[in-house]
Formats: sequence, structure tokens, C-alpha cells
Amino acid sequence: MAGHIGVYTGVRSGGFSISFNARSNEQMSLEGWISQAELVFEGGNDLSWNIRDILATCSTYACAYKNLLYYPTLSPGYIIMAGMERNEGAVISRDRDGPAHIDNLSDDVWFIA
Repeated sequence: MAGHIGVYTGVRSGGFSISFNARSNEQMSLEGWISQAELVFEGGNDLSWNIRDILATCSTYACAYKNLLYYPTLSPGYIIMAGMERNEGAVISRDRDGPAHIDNLSDDVWFIA
């Protein structure tokens, strides 16, 4: 998109990958628009800006994961992450103010469906 400086998908060489996908297709209510305007004034941005910053500043999966959990964002969505080490992978279902649900890889869960 012209003038857009964020990214929705990216790879940090030797570190991790991130992909963001939209989660809601509902019409936003008046309360939703007011809540979104409040987030803008409180410093919330489109998550693509945060992903761009994370790819530039974080060199590890742990750093990226921590930053993606609570960054105030304007739109809910799914964040898919993968790292370089064992069990570094997650699907984070985000609401505007934080995680709604998180699925992490582990020794017992080696894929997320």
C-alpha cells in the first residue's frame, strides 16, 4: 500500500519469523469506534508498525514474543510465530488490549492446527 511503513509478515535472519492475519470481519459498533479512537490517543498503532520495529530491534524469539503479547493494537488478529530453537512457535489470538488465547509449541505439542 502506498505510504504504508509497516509489515504484516517478516523474517529476522537467524532469529524468528512473524505473520499477522485479520481475526474479525464484524461491523464495528459505535463503542468499537470510540474504543479504537481512545487507543490511537493512548499510543496504539496498527500492529504492522510494531512488527516492523520488532524485526529491526529484537534478535531473539523470546524478545519478539514478549513484545507481541501486550502491544496496544488497533485491530484484533492472529499472530503466527516461529523461532530457531526447539519449541519456539506460537499462535497468538490477539484482542486490541492483549492476548485472547495463546497456543505454544512444547515437547507434547509439536504442531498447532
